[in-house]
Amino acid sequence: MRTVLLWSAVMLWSVGAAAQVMTENITVEFTGIPHCKEQFPADSILVVVNGRENDAKPAERSTANPCKWNGLAVRFDAEDAYVSLRLGGRRTECRRVRAVEEGDDAHAEVLYRHRRTASAQALALDAGGATPISYVRHIRGDDPCVESGWYSGVPIADVDFTLESVVLQPAWPEPDRNRPGLILDPPPPNGEASRTWTLFDRNAMRDGDSWTLTAAQYAAIYTHQQSVLRPRLPAGDADVELKRLQQQNVKTIRLTFR
Repeated sequence: MRTVLLWSAVMLWSVGAAAQVMTENITVEFTGIPHCKEQFPADSILVVVNGRENDAKPAERSTANPCKWNGLAVRFDAEDAYVSLRLGGRRTECRRVRAVEEGDDAHAEVLYRHRRTASAQALALDAGGATPISYVRHIRGDDPCVESGWYSGVPIADVDFTLESVVLQPAWPEPDRNRPGLILDPPPPNGEASRTWTLFDRNAMRDGDSWTLTAAQYAAIYTHQQSVLRPRLPAGDADVELKRLQQQNVKTIRLTFR
C-alpha cells in the first residue's frame, strides 16, 4: 500500500529512475501550527495534483485531528507529482510529493507547514454564452509550477496575486501552457502602479470589482503586454487573437473578483 509524503520545508525525492507508485489516497496534515480550526476554518479543502485544476478533489477534515484532511485524487504517480491546496480564501504554493510504501499498511500522509497568510479571491469569467475560456496559473515560490484549466462556470478558486500570475486564453476550449494570452499580474512592489490594472482601467469598463472588455479592448491590452511584458509571455499576434474572438462571436469578456 502507499504513503504519499509531502514536506513543505525540506523535500527529498529520488533523482534517478524510480518505479511508479500509483495512488489515489492523500492525507494533508499541517504540522507545527496551533489552533488549526481557527487558522483553517474550512472543513473541506481542494487538492490540485500536477496542476490539473479541473481534476481538483476535496479532502475532508478528520474528526480526530483538526489539522488533518483526508481525500481521494485522480490516480497519479506519487514518485513524480506535485500538489497545491485551496484552503477557502487562501492557497498554498506547490510542493513536490514523495511516495513511501510500507508493506501492506494502507495509509497516506502529507505533512505541510503553511507559512502564507495573504488572502485570495475567486475569479469569475464570462465571454458570453457557451464560449470557452482557458487559463494558466504561474505559481512562484520555492517550487515554482504551472497549473491550468478551463472555466466551467465555477469561479477559479483562491487566486492570490502575491503568489501567482494568471493568463487568460478566451475562446480556447483547452489550456496551453505555451500559448500567449491576457496576463493578470499582482501589483508591483514599492507602491508603484500596476501595469496590468492600469491598462484595464484605461481600456475596459469597470464596475466595482468587475472589468468588461470588448474584443477590440482585449486586443489593445494584449498588444501592449506583448511589447512591455515580454520575454515573460510567449510570442503572439493580436490580430490573430482578435480574429479568433470574432470567429467565436465574442463581443465582451467580463472578469469579476469575489
